[in-house]
Amino acid sequence: MWLNILLSALSVKLLNLKKIKWYWAAVLIAPMALDGIVQTVATMLGFASFTSITYMSSNFMRMFTGSLFGLGFGLYIFTNLNEVVLQEKNLKAAKPAWGLLRFVLISMLTSLLVYVSLVLIWDSSSSNYKPENIFDFSVRTPAQTQDFIVRGKNAL
Repeated sequence: MWLNILLSALSVKLLNLKKIKWYWAAVLIAPMALDGIVQTVATMLGFASFTSITYMSSNFMRMFTGSLFGLGFGLYIFTNLNEVVLQEKNLKAAKPAWGLLRFVLISMLTSLLVYVSLVLIWDSSSSNYKPENIFDFSVRTPAQTQDFIVRGKNAL
């Protein structure tokens, strides 16, 4: 998330990305919101028992949805700020150097490469808790599932 917010800020400044509409930001932000809402609601409504948890995000899913959120949030905020600054200086925005879709795809690929690199570092540096594979799609829950569910229901 933070990497893509930084990439968004730098790209708006350096690549002259054009302003995005609010609904495109919402499309990019929605997956993270849905991921968190589904996990929280499933736990709070009791769809999770003391022996199993209905839905829990994996590290990969958190990276993916967080990257999309960072892009949506960053592009919306920084393109709007850039437009305000240009208006105050009475300047016209330069023609965008890159297309927005191209930037989003390259940013997501960058996030994926950083994620895989971190998983590889994790695999080589950890002796007890190793990733399942290069993308680490596995879901990890605490050893005491009951403690996790009780904490979730009490919102702690």
